[in-house]
Amino acid sequence: MISMDDVAVKAGVSKATVSRVLNGKNPVSPKARKKVLTACKSLNYRMNANIQDLILKSRNGFTRNLAFVMVDISFSDPAYSPLTDTLAEEVGRLHYQLSLVKLTGQEKTIYDLPPLLRDIRADGLLVSGIVTAEILNLLREMQIPIVVIGNYDPEMLNGVSCVFSDQEKWFRKLIGDMIAAGCRKFAFVNELPQNFYIRQNFIIWEKILKDYSLELDPDLIFWGPHKFSGIISTLQPVFMQDSIPFDGIIATDFRLAQEVSHLICARFGFQKEYPVKLGTLQQNSALNLPVTIFYARQEQKKQCQAAMKQLIGLMDNSGTPAIVTV
Repeated sequence: MISMDDVAVKAGVSKATVSRVLNGKNPVSPKARKKVLTACKSLNYRMNANIQDLILKSRNGFTRNLAFVMVDISFSDPAYSPLTDTLAEEVGRLHYQLSLVKLTGQEKTIYDLPPLLRDIRADGLLVSGIVTAEILNLLREMQIPIVVIGNYDPEMLNGVSCVFSDQEKWFRKLIGDMIAAGCRKFAFVNELPQNFYIRQNFIIWEKILKDYSLELDPDLIFWGPHKFSGIISTLQPVFMQDSIPFDGIIATDFRLAQEVSHLICARFGFQKEYPVKLGTLQQNSALNLPVTIFYARQEQKKQCQAAMKQLIGLMDNSGTPAIVTV
């Protein structure tokens, strides 16, 4: 069996240099890195993951294995899939391993958790989705570092690290662009009015509209009847009226924005410009809608980088739990 010693001899460097190259550690010169990678390819060398985990665990108690826990949301959801992709890139860049774990949100004890969590086979957790206090308390029982990604009630977090998105920054751009395009009467659509993130949205929306001397009309706030219900059944009667009472509509959830775009097309046909303009949060530049639409973008790369920085700091005891906004 080819060992790291064999690679070191072949490359003409020390075993420590080989280890630094393969584990993404610095300092290593470009010349030494090239020698090591050439030797690895020549010898067809592969690190034994199980042995490496044991070695790392014996040295500092960590294996560099992390888990991204999604609660009651599909990893393929348009609002979350770009986050998963960006997080995977950042984890790989830092030479950690990432496992994806799905929770229903109904788990009650640690024995209801998937084996990777139940048996504590991860050094740290990154968590997002429909996170509740009950789920967070259950994950706390693992007694490993946790960082939540998204905007959640600080009281619910109760000291757990979290990376918030700067909602006001991208809402202000979105509404400003739509006002510049002529919108003066805004409607807002969403689900789950009791959700902390959504409640905060309305506070920010109202503030921004007041800055433009406009009002948030409570009659133009439309709710889906329940989680994942969609918005078509609520909005369809509005789009069937002789006169639509708004000229701009904001659906920050891209899933709901897709439904709104269908209603706009059904009412007005296919045009270059529509009398009702749509605004949404675009996480994936590959996903576009056919109507007159304005996009705002979250800085998910910065969010993931901040989350990893926090998690690594908690794992090596160089950081403390905090709420960070990016």
